[in-house]
Formats: sequence, structure tokens, C-alpha cells
Amino acid sequence: MKLILSCLFHGFVIGVVGCGMVRGQGATAQISGTVTDQSGAVLPGAEITATQTETNVSRNAVSNETGSYVLPNLPVGPYRLEAALPGFRTFAQTGIVLQVNSNPAIKIVLEVGQVTETIEVQANASMVETRSTGVGAVIENARILEMPLVGRQVYDLVTLIGAAVQTSTATPLNRAAYPGTPTFTIAGSLNGGNTVTLDGAMHNDVASNTALPLPFPDALQEFKVETSSLPAQYGFHSGAAINAVTKSGTNDFHGALFEFVRNYKFNSRSFFAAKQDFLKRNQFGGTFGGPIKQNKLFFFGGYQGTTTRQDPVIQRANVPTAAMLAGDFTAFSSAACRSTGAITLGAPFVNNRVDPALLSKAAINLSKRLPPPQDQCGLAEFGNPVKSNESQLVGKLDYNLSPTHSIFGRYVGAFFDQPSGYELSQNLLSTPARGSNLKVNSLVFGDTYLIGSKIINSFRATWNRTTDLKKPASFFAASELGVNIWNYPSDYMTLAVTGGFSIGGAGSSYLHWAWTTAQVSDDISVVRGNHQLSFGVSAMGYQSNSHHNTFSGGIFTVNSLSDFMIGRLQSYVQGLPYTLWVTNNYLGIYGQDSWKMKPNLTLSYGLRWEPFFPQQFDRLKQANTFQWDLFRQGVKTSQFVNAPPGVFYPGDPQFGSNGTSPINKRWQDLAPRLGLVWDPARDGKMVVRAGYGIFYDMEAAELNLATPQGPPWGGKVQLTNPAGGFDDPFRAEPGGNPFPFTLSQNVAYPDSGVFTTFEHNTHEPYVQQWNLGIQRQFGNDWLVSANYIGNELVHLYGSSELNPAIYFPGNASANGQCFAQGYTFTTTPNALCSTTANTNNRRITTLLNPVEGKKLGNIGSWDDGGTRSYNALLLNTQKRLSKGVSMTANYTWSHCLGTAIGSGTLLQSSAGNGVYLTPTRKGDRGNCTTPAADVRHLVNATGIISMPNFSSGWMNTLASNWRLSGIFRADSGSAFTIVSG
Repeated sequence: MKLILSCLFHGFVIGVVGCGMVRGQGATAQISGTVTDQSGAVLPGAEITATQTETNVSRNAVSNETGSYVLPNLPVGPYRLEAALPGFRTFAQTGIVLQVNSNPAIKIVLEVGQVTETIEVQANASMVETRSTGVGAVIENARILEMPLVGRQVYDLVTLIGAAVQTSTATPLNRAAYPGTPTFTIAGSLNGGNTVTLDGAMHNDVASNTALPLPFPDALQEFKVETSSLPAQYGFHSGAAINAVTKSGTNDFHGALFEFVRNYKFNSRSFFAAKQDFLKRNQFGGTFGGPIKQNKLFFFGGYQGTTTRQDPVIQRANVPTAAMLAGDFTAFSSAACRSTGAITLGAPFVNNRVDPALLSKAAINLSKRLPPPQDQCGLAEFGNPVKSNESQLVGKLDYNLSPTHSIFGRYVGAFFDQPSGYELSQNLLSTPARGSNLKVNSLVFGDTYLIGSKIINSFRATWNRTTDLKKPASFFAASELGVNIWNYPSDYMTLAVTGGFSIGGAGSSYLHWAWTTAQVSDDISVVRGNHQLSFGVSAMGYQSNSHHNTFSGGIFTVNSLSDFMIGRLQSYVQGLPYTLWVTNNYLGIYGQDSWKMKPNLTLSYGLRWEPFFPQQFDRLKQANTFQWDLFRQGVKTSQFVNAPPGVFYPGDPQFGSNGTSPINKRWQDLAPRLGLVWDPARDGKMVVRAGYGIFYDMEAAELNLATPQGPPWGGKVQLTNPAGGFDDPFRAEPGGNPFPFTLSQNVAYPDSGVFTTFEHNTHEPYVQQWNLGIQRQFGNDWLVSANYIGNELVHLYGSSELNPAIYFPGNASANGQCFAQGYTFTTTPNALCSTTANTNNRRITTLLNPVEGKKLGNIGSWDDGGTRSYNALLLNTQKRLSKGVSMTANYTWSHCLGTAIGSGTLLQSSAGNGVYLTPTRKGDRGNCTTPAADVRHLVNATGIISMPNFSSGWMNTLASNWRLSGIFRADSGSAFTIVSG
């Protein structure tokens, strides 16, 4: 044991001197086993050779004193395994197919005879994993190519492994996520808590913690999804590991051309749709690969193009009619126009009519630009046409420098472009559908070097860059309608009328985002006796820059069409354009030992160190922290003269000592891993496994998106029921319109500013995972398994409101005073104490300090108090491809439960009309919720049937090589919230 501990320690040192690694073995496999004679006696000194039959690349090992051998870090694909020992016939087994991250055990039995004699065995490797402690499955090349995939999106196959729920799919409207890329929760993990690797290198989108696009099906070899108690080389995120491998060239030239057509003419109309979708999608391309130099240098390349054209799906809105523009709302308010029955409008309407002089001039000007109504109720039908183009490029070179040294380089590029709906339709109601232009580039260099037969070093260098340009519609600004505000840009605004119409949108405004990730990785595998030692270090850094016009054009929210016409606003939000510039680094160091304690018992143990480095706001220093005790003492920042007390910035001693981040580093984060695999029959046909591990998670770059929106940078303000209405929302605000302004030490802080802040001791999320399972192979091609999976996630992020509005019940006294919770609030005598209009005046900071405290509106603070638990039973069966048939099926019975804030996303909170009584912090374990991951029952099944090759000429032409494939999925659905009204 001292020897092993010494090796682990020195392995850490080697890793630190090396470069780093998130998971160096993610794109490879290994073969292990024992060598015996016919009596069962172990045979040390046998020379084992594994040869990849498509490239003739070989790897050698020698059986040790217990007859054991290990061939780690093997490229995936078909293999021939040979074993030779003087005095025995040479053993040779063909038909072995290694899949990504698989660890088959192959027992070699040598017969007495001459080495020149060879015993040939035709058999695939065992399907049972005799070393791995995790739970997972491989989606092999046949299923990738043959399964029916809508849009040829490979990630759609992830849910077929079981215990996986797809929670959303990125669209062109989403920020920081490639269109069509799904988000998963696997075994109860966070939505963005899965690590994706491609060819052993990180392939995550750091902006949103989703995944970068994988190569299209014809360019992807296979991928494996694993979760629960994985070894120590797995880190970065706390959920599942998705390890994918790009196709490579071989000694033979191979190529393919394809085109897939999806057209509305082939589809039936949806039962709930008024007409067909008029979708026309074409996906076309090809692949080609082969040798540049036989057995040495290989190439592979591929291209896929996708064009999508779709006529608008009919949507409905209500716009002002000519009668409304004249002040007559009688038809609009009648039962003929309202499914819930006729209504009577309140003041200033009389008998559902209003003096036209009371109508908002800005509303009238806007109404004239809307499409004309189609009936007396104001109905306007419209649609958002779709016209998108997408391209994907894949290229890979593999070079075997020598039998002990190989390198490779790989490039993946994905490009998407779609104009805005307004650009195509010129209909103002289409302006919420913005355009999108994304570019993803990924480069990887890999180097694998053998030091003797027992030490292998694997190095990766990765560079990923994504640019995301969201192009909003270009129409007009609010000031052009006569609204008395400053706005930028001069051709955009946002207005949402409940029960009416919308133009623009906060989520449809201008956004330009670019993020770059660089990673270097190194992994060392050492075989020593019955121990297989692994050491590695991971070093990664990213830079994320984004520019937003989310609030600079003004966001107007209106309760009804009648309120819109008289200019009555429910709320108004505005801020300057803002830029978010963040950087971050990641470090992970691990040591792992797989100890074959007995021929049928393997103990896996390891330790990973992942210190927590919070995001830094180096360039613009857009971070703050709010401290209640210092607010009450009146202590102010030294960075900005007009800032309210209690808010501190980089450069203030109260801000903290971690550079431009208000969150402290955590150096003590250790992640132990422990697993046991037992083969009770010693035949490699059945194993019982158990595992436990701790895993940490890394925050997304967009997590701090709300920070620069508020004062003093974006100066975001939120007005509730502003007295000036649509035409002049700042009319009654002290100091008037605060926009625009220039950032300086003397910058003004507007009233009711919206802040996002941090606490020093915020933790990163982590999860404890455990599993217990049994796996059994029947015959040569059937595998069944049953696994219990459990985990507990801690420190999930949410947002807490630090400055809620106190709710004062009832009406004010004769002198206008209201009382609640020890606070006093003054308003109009005998008036209702708590209304939406006086929300900001009832906030705690304003009640405590009416002069300075009124500058503080919403204060949304990181809350790391969320938790989530998950428990599941996963039953699985698999038939390996044989006799033209392969199939998989699994069933998951699970339960996921979390606390109220355990969403995994920092949200911009709003206090509404003030239902909070005190500032809230930390998740309430008594306030449990059901996350999207809680889908109690999941059933998946896939099947492929291949027709045989017929000898008859005409039968061979007509019937050979046909395949029938299918997917079946059923689930019990996710939870939803029932509301009244």
C-alpha cells in the first residue's frame, strides 16, 4: 500500500509538471484479462498484441506474475488480439470491436504446442464491464446512422440510454446556445451539468453550460453516456459524461453522399393546426476518408448543409380598430368579441367609451403602423416566416509516427444564419422574431506516446470559439412615436400588451457575444502489477465578451388594449446598453488506482482536486456586493460618489480580496471516488458493482448577465404604473429622465435601480453520487442489467430578493400612516396601504433611509441554498448486432425532488406587489418543488433489422442491404403548476 500511495503522490507531481486534462481516456477503450493454460494455471510473460485491423496499428503488453494484462488507451474500432509464449501455440481472436470508453475483459487460454502454430478464435469481446463502476451505454455507429432522427441531431439519441430527460432545445432566439442543441438532465443532474468531450477534448459551451454541436451522423463514429460514481479522471461538471469520437480514415478509401428531404407535402396536418406547416428542409453532403500513406497517415473529411424554408404558422393578435381610435370600445368589450362575456371598462371610460382627447398620442401613432384589423374585434392574423441556412465542416488527420507514438488533429466548424421575421414579412407583429448568426469553431491536437509496455501518456490541446450575433428587427424607436424618452438604437423598442399584441421584445433585442476557450490536458496511465494507475491535470481558461441592447430601447408593459389606448402602463424598464466581460480558469488534478485485488474482484479508488475559481470581471470591473449591516451604518463605497450605502465595488476593502470577483476562492474542494466490481462466477459473464463519488460543477459564463444591467453601468430602472404613462414615463420621477449618462466616479444613481449582487462565501454546486448494480451476459450477444442510482445535489444557484417591499395590510390612518413588522409607511390618508404603484416606496431600504435607500429597488442576490435529490431504478437489456438484428430497451423508475430555488440558474427577481415580509436567503428545505428532471417513468426501445445478402442476382439487387430501424419512447410526463384564474 505504501508503494501505491507513493505512486499516487508522484503521479500528482508528474501531472502538475505536465499540462492538464479533463478526461484523457474519453475517446479510447482498453482490453484487459488474464492468460492461463488449459488447467487454469496463470502464465506470466506472455506477449499480448492488439491490432486495429482497419489501420494495422498495434499495441503490445506482457502478462505479469499473476497472468494479468492491460492494454489501455486503445483507439476504438475492430481488433485482432494475439498472445504468444514459448512452449504454447499462438492464440488469436478476431471479431473484437472496441467501443468508446469500454473495458472488455478477454480471457486467453494457451494450449501446449509450438509458437508457430496458431489457434484462431472468432468472437467479439465480452459485453460485461468488469472494471467500470459507472452506469452508462454506448450509442454505436449503426444506431447513429440508422435511427430516424428529426433534423439529424445526434444529441437526440442521448435520452435512449435511460434516466435521461430532455428539458429544452435551443432555438435561434436563444442566447449563447447553438440552435437545435438539446439540454438534458441525466440521472437528476443540473440542466447544464453534463461534460461533453469530442476526441478526448472538452466540447462544452461555456457560455450556457450546454454542448457544442457534435459532427453530423455520417462523420461521428460513436458516443458513450456515463453517469454516477465515475472514476477520478472525470470532472469539470457534476452530471453525466458524454464522450464522442469523430470518424477517422483507414487503409481503405471510403466515402458517401447523401441528401435527406423533409417536405410538408409528405406530412399530414397536425390535428390542432388550422393548416399544414409548409416546412421544406433539405440536408445534403458527404464524407470521404482513407490513407495518405498506408499504415501511417490517414485523413477524413465531411460536409453537411441544411436549408430550411417554412411559410408562417398563423398567429393571432388584437390591434386597435378605427372605432377604438375614435374612443369607442363598445364592440371590443361586447360578448361577441370576448369568450368570457361582456365587460365594463373602468374610468376614464364611460359606457365603454372615452373622450378621444384622452387617448395617448404615442399609442395612436403606433396603431397607425400596425396591420389593419380583420374584424370589429381587432383580430389580426400574422406569421413569422423561416429561412435558415446551416453548414458543418469536419476534418481529421491521424499520423502514426512510430509503433509507440501517434498524433492527430481535428477540426469541427458549424455555421448558422437566419434573418429576422420582420425582415422577411415586413409585418410589425413579426418583430419579436429576431435573426441569428452563429459561428462555432473547434480545434484539437492529440498526442499519445508509449513509454515501454506499461506507461502511456495522452496529451490534448483544445481551442473552441463561438460568436453569436442576434439581429433584431429594424423598424422605429419609441421617441419616433412621440414618447418622451432617450432610446438606443434608433430603430427598436419593446411593447407587450396583454390580450393585444407585442412588438420587439427584451429577448429579441441586439446581442453580440463571443467566447473563447483554451484547454491543455495530459493523462498518464501506468500498469504496475495488479494496479492500473492513472494521473492527470486539467487546465482550462475562457474569456466571454457580450454586448447587449436589452433595455436601452425601453420596455413597455401594458395590462390591456384599452389601457394601451389611454397610455396607462403597468411597468416601464430602461437602461443603457451594457457589456459583460468575464474570464475564468479551471484546474483539476487527480490520481486513480484500479486495483485487481483478486482475479474476480477490482477495487477502484481515487481523489480529484478541483479548487473553485469564481468568475473575474477584469476589464470593466462590473461586480458589487451588498451588505445590510453597513447599509444601516451608512457606510459608502469610495468608487462612486453618489452610490447608496451598503453597495461596494472592486477597490473597496469591503468588496473582498479575490480580485474583481466578490466571491471567495475555495482551495479545499476535494472529490473522492470509490468503486468495487465483483465477478462472482469468475467467468466474466456477470458482475456486481457499487460506487460512490463527489463531483463539483462549474458556473456558466452567462450566469452574471444581470450584473452590468444595473447602476452604475447600465443604470437599469423599473417603474411601476408610472404617472406619465406611455407618452412620458419619467414625468413624475424625481430628477426626471436619467438617460443617457456617462460612467464616471460622479455618475448619478437613479431611484429604484435594479441591482444584482453577490455574497463572499457563495459555494459552487456539488453532488454526492452512489450506485449499486448487477450486469449479466447471456449467450454471446445478450446483456441485461439492473442499477440503483442515487444522488444529492447541494448549493444549487437561485436568486433571493434582498430588498422586498413590505406588505402593509388594510388602509392608511387619517394621518396617512401604515404599520407592519415594525415599519412605518406614509401614504395618502385612508388610501389602500399596499398597491403596485407604491411598491418601490415600500422597499426596506427606502423605509429605513428614505433619502439614500430609494436608489435601491430590486436587489437580486446569488443564493446557493438550493438542493436536489434523485433516486432511480434503471433496468436495461441489449442485443448486440448478430444475424442482422440488434436492439436495446430500458425502463427507468425515478423520483427527483428539490428546494424552491434549485433551478440551477440565476434569475432576475421581482418583488411584485410585495408579498415578502423580510429579506430572504438560502433555500428552504421545507419548500420542496418538483424539478423538470422528475419524470417518474421512462421507457426507451430501439431496433435495427438488416436484410441478408442474397446470392441470386435479381434478389441481391432488389432485397439485399435493406434495413428497418425504429425508436419507441414513452414517459409519464413532467410536473406542471396549476394556477387559478
